[in-house]
Amino acid sequence: MLKPFSQMAFAVIISSVTAAMSLGAIDTGGTLYYTTFAGGANLHKVDYSWTAGVLSFSNNTNIGTGVAGADGILFLPNGNLAVGGQGRRVHEVDLLGNLITTLSVPTDSYHLSLSPGGKVLYSSSIPGTPTAITLNGSGGLVGATAAVLPVSGTQSVLDTIAWAPNGTTLYTSSFSGGNGVVGKLAIAGGPESPTSATTSAPVALAASHGMAYDPFSDSFITMGDNAISRFSSTGVLLETITFAVGTDFDQGTVDGLGHIFAANNGGDLFLIDYSATGTLSAASTIFDRRFLANALDDLAPKVGPGSIDSIPEPVSMGIWCVLAGIAVFGGLSRRRRSLLPLFARPSA
Repeated sequence: MLKPFSQMAFAVIISSVTAAMSLGAIDTGGTLYYTTFAGGANLHKVDYSWTAGVLSFSNNTNIGTGVAGADGILFLPNGNLAVGGQGRRVHEVDLLGNLITTLSVPTDSYHLSLSPGGKVLYSSSIPGTPTAITLNGSGGLVGATAAVLPVSGTQSVLDTIAWAPNGTTLYTSSFSGGNGVVGKLAIAGGPESPTSATTSAPVALAASHGMAYDPFSDSFITMGDNAISRFSSTGVLLETITFAVGTDFDQGTVDGLGHIFAANNGGDLFLIDYSATGTLSAASTIFDRRFLANALDDLAPKVGPGSIDSIPEPVSMGIWCVLAGIAVFGGLSRRRRSLLPLFARPSA
């Protein structure tokens, strides 16, 4: 039976949206927000492209005049940036670099992690006792509350925390050069209302400083010293790759499309393209590095909690377009039905 026109139109719209999403899977460029650990202008953003295995940058820009101390960086649910202040402080800064507020916290703040539900910001030294910051109702730091998160178990001081969708939580613990441990973290009360945490099952590892969960390979990516490792979503070490002696990986991020971005304190940004297999050590994996900035430190997440994509929107423009298209084609369908007496009706 011939489908009513409105159903065909809807199918065309959905097919177009699906095609657009598929095209997004080969995206080879974007914007990174990052910090440098030296004084002065320490908040930055840069556009990058990844073409034929070559990484390049453009529009490398200082955001504002900087803040007093900058290390970890991520997007808050309200759309502003949170920046670890290299002391007992966390800054909230808008995307133009304007300081919104500085929140005093009970422990030193370097690396930052945002809970899966976006209600709690975790802050810790490198390593140190973490602080849990309950954000305000808008997802910001104005009026937020901060409390020490007591950690017991094998390891009591942490660097970075990351979550997999299955609920597995990993932590890293090392000094700035890596060469520490990676293990599992159990948070009493859950990540959105934590009361305490317990560590267990640590693995001694060079790549034990920065970390990100990558939905592309359903695995945790850890980094530190001159190594990058990959853990399964259940916390099992899968593989490690090493680079030249003298490489000093700090924090990194992923784009969810098979690309890993790793910041080297020496100033180079490394890009690892493992999109062909999802395996770092595969022969098809492509590597490149380009100098980005002196004292390069941390990168804001590109996907997952703390990324710009995780900021809630009432309804995205793409959905509005789909809804508008359905409404237009629906109207055409009704008009067509009104004209059907002039033409032969479709038969069953």
